[in-house]
Amino acid sequence: MTQALSKYLKPGGTLLVLDLLKEGNLMINGVFAEHGTHDIVAHKGGFARHQVEEAFNAAGLLSFNFDDAISAKKNGYSVTLFVARGIKPLAAS
Repeated sequence: MTQALSKYLKPGGTLLVLDLLKEGNLMINGVFAEHGTHDIVAHKGGFARHQVEEAFNAAGLLSFNFDDAISAKKNGYSVTLFVARGIKPLAAS
């Protein structure tokens, strides 16, 4: 998905991703209990920094940045959302 999205960026454009941070103690079935009753894509527990960085690198994005963005509660569980940023390289002269 990162590679597909990066193709739409102009040279020098920025891709921002906000998603669930993968944490070892996160009870994913408790946090997203509604996924068992709806026809939606189930969460797999979020993404770790290294997974996001690998995806951005594979898409050719530069200046990778990754920070915790939001701490919240969902169904009584603490969750953290991250924001990741990468920049499409400028076109070669």
